[in-house]
Order: sequence, then structure tokens, then C-alpha cells
Amino acid sequence: MNSITYIPQDKDAFALEENGERIAEMIVDIKNGVLSVYHTGVLESAQGRGVGTSLIDAMVAHAREHQLKVFTFCPFVKRHFQRHAFEYADVWLKEE
Repeated sequence: MNSITYIPQDKDAFALEENGERIAEMIVDIKNGVLSVYHTGVLESAQGRGVGTSLIDAMVAHAREHQLKVFTFCPFVKRHFQRHAFEYADVWLKEE
């Protein structure tokens, strides 16, 4: 699997390309110390390979490196954070 890249000029996205084709992306926005996650999408042909989780891992690493908190509107990321709440406690900005 290729590495995931953060592309601030491209809708603010974490993206994964394979053979020149974007197979997955996570649409985000970073403002005022908060990384907001809006959508995570994985091509059907790439589903079931852990690509979505890899996007989460890359996004969280970026948040930690830049001392950002993560707020998610994305149901996929929200479910993952809920299942692994302790692991993401340092970055997860939960809804009140």
C-alpha cells in the first residue's frame, strides 16, 4: 500500500493513491487548532483492506504532530473513535 499524504491545497484532504488513482480520501478542515473531519471515502474495490483505518491513523498522527484537537462530523471516524476512546483521548474533541 502506498503512503497516505496530507494535501492542504486539495479540499484539505488526506489521500491514498494506488497506480495513479485516488482510492481513498478523508476531507478535513483545520482552523483555530481544530482539525474537523467531514467525510471519509474509500473506493469499493479498496474496501475491507483497512484503508479507512489507515486514513484515521495518518490524520491522528498529523493532529498530534501539530498539537491539534480532532472534531468529527464523519460517522465512520466517530464510530472508530468511540470504539477506541482511550487511544484517542488526547486528540478527540467530543461533542458536548
